[in-house]
Amino acid sequence: MEVISAEDIGIAIINKPIHGEKNSGDLPLYYLNRHDLLLVGIDGLGHGKKAHEATLQVKKYLDFCWHCDLVELLNELHLSTGKTIGAAISLAHVNLLTGEIKFVGLGNVFACIFGESKTVFVSRDGIL
Repeated sequence: MEVISAEDIGIAIINKPIHGEKNSGDLPLYYLNRHDLLLVGIDGLGHGKKAHEATLQVKKYLDFCWHCDLVELLNELHLSTGKTIGAAISLAHVNLLTGEIKFVGLGNVFACIFGESKTVFVSRDGIL
């Protein structure tokens, strides 16, 4: 297996609110260090300001704790978003040394790997 380094990874993200809105309730993110990559998809419930506020609350927590165990992180995110409208979320951790991928998701989000074959990671029902 080939080891991937952080320097070998190129990531691009684009996020745009729906027509007529100033802010997006969706937020794709990634966190990267030398050996770890966390890919995140946040979908604040609904549209507009309240959905955007929910995604920002999730991001605020992730900025400090993104490197935590995924199940623990999902539980803590659930607690930290209690006063928001709520969100769906997908979290995929890639160990760049081993190539191991771990995934957790909650709500109407999923993740895919495209290549020689396709792998789909399915989320559990629910919301943060």
